[in-house]
Amino acid sequence: HTNWLNMMYPRLRLASNLLRDDGVIFISIDDNEITNLRRICDEVFGEENFIAQFAWNCATAGGIRPKFVSKTHEYVLTYAKQKEILSQFNAPLSPDAIKQYNKTDSKGTYREKDFLFKNPSNNINQKYGITCPDGEVIYPKEGYIYRFVKETFDEALKNDLVVFKKTKTGPVCLEDGSQANWNIYIKKYLGEGTGCPSSLLPKDLISIYNVGTQCVQNLFDGKRVFENVKPVDLINYLLQIITKDNDIILDFFSGSATTAHAVMQLNAEDGGKRQFIMVQLPELTDEKSEAFKAGYKNICEIGKERIRRAGAKIKEQNADVDVGFKVLKLDTSNLVKWDDTPLAST
Repeated sequence: HTNWLNMMYPRLRLASNLLRDDGVIFISIDDNEITNLRRICDEVFGEENFIAQFAWNCATAGGIRPKFVSKTHEYVLTYAKQKEILSQFNAPLSPDAIKQYNKTDSKGTYREKDFLFKNPSNNINQKYGITCPDGEVIYPKEGYIYRFVKETFDEALKNDLVVFKKTKTGPVCLEDGSQANWNIYIKKYLGEGTGCPSSLLPKDLISIYNVGTQCVQNLFDGKRVFENVKPVDLINYLLQIITKDNDIILDFFSGSATTAHAVMQLNAEDGGKRQFIMVQLPELTDEKSEAFKAGYKNICEIGKERIRRAGAKIKEQNADVDVGFKVLKLDTSNLVKWDDTPLAST
């Protein structure tokens, strides 16, 4: 653990310094160091800036049977620079969620959402009387409240966002407490198709490692130049949660440059102008590997070529997207080398 901690700690300190005040860091990690990573991040970013420990279904249960448990998930640990100034997170809807939007009017596709929900609150601002189409005035039953205060409801009613339906089983009553003959729903339009992200990343939107590895293999003419590649849709999903059109995304464990691929792909999809910075040590490839035999002597060479090939493929379908990039190599540094030698006791 010591070597790993000595490697991660200065990088996370630097990441904290580089993050914008409304920035967020996503860290992919497995079971081996998740506990230590939480402790480091609590120190570097502050416990109060912890957002979530997403669980990602990253593999199938196939292959050689383990003695105890087949590990099919990893984590994406998420911290903010300053959590209190972050805007709301919005994630793409799953196909199953989109199917719920099964009604259409002149404004678009929508679903009907319950206007009342269970809540023990006695807040009178969400327990007012509402006049139904036949003149019946209804109120929430005990244990229920409305979603909106009256002013917001009146605005929704004026904008044709309220649906009244006759029923004798709704959670509303008359002033005397007897069962009312109506229930109320609010129209929620599909729009851009976003919702609140779940801490369990959706399997129907996010692939597993094998898909990421196959993606790179396809780009490199069938050559398996990189193993255990994260899928583009994982990074794409995380980018959609937090990034805006002109944000800069930094990945200082770039690997095969999946993040760069995802940024270019998302820009092509939504017209954004996001930029990426990829950082990777020039780790040598194994001389027996397909990557080495294909002429890639280190990981950086694989990443650069992937960006070129992925960019060309994306540009075939969207001529306007910017897929250009520059390559910079680190010169000698004036920084003192990190000393991980324990201090001698006196």
